[in-house]
Amino acid sequence: MTVKEHAKVWPLDLFDHHWDCLLTRIKEIERLGGEFASIKKHKFSLQRDSLTLCTDFIERKSFPVGGKAILALNRLAADLDDINQHIPHGDILIRNAIWNGNHFILIDWEPLLEYGVAPKVLLRSTVPYVSTFDLNSSKISSKTDKLAFFYFCRKVIHGWFPTDKREVLALEGRVISKSFLEIVSFSRELYIR
Repeated sequence: MTVKEHAKVWPLDLFDHHWDCLLTRIKEIERLGGEFASIKKHKFSLQRDSLTLCTDFIERKSFPVGGKAILALNRLAADLDDINQHIPHGDILIRNAIWNGNHFILIDWEPLLEYGVAPKVLLRSTVPYVSTFDLNSSKISSKTDKLAFFYFCRKVIHGWFPTDKREVLALEGRVISKSFLEIVSFSRELYIR
């Protein structure tokens, strides 16, 4: 059986003024991808005028339901509690998560490479799932990841997202003060109908 590869290529001049930051993030993404099941393994290579990333293709399967979904969200949350101490994702959404039949795998960590010294909020993150604290500081942090993860959990568990931006603001403080593991329970209890 052949393993399919997914490749992305960036021109090196995109990173002209941020080499140290770029190299640090490459090493961190490669290391974390080897350590946690919820991140694909990444292999970067520098050419003369480009940066190439190769990752294995992962087939998307239908999201789990019921108790299996809660267990899967708890596994992802446990990983995120560790990963977020090192690097934020910045855009935890349904389209950036793959269910492979055993666990969720977050994809699209690479936009972090395109940020400057501070990962600027408006470059990649999806509103309204960006923390107002991060909007004010113009830097992505675990606050944004926690807020987005809360709505990711809500979509997986209950099948719906918020329709009102005021709701996001009203819940933000309660969500970002919790660990990722606590957010799974909070998402489950808050919206039982």
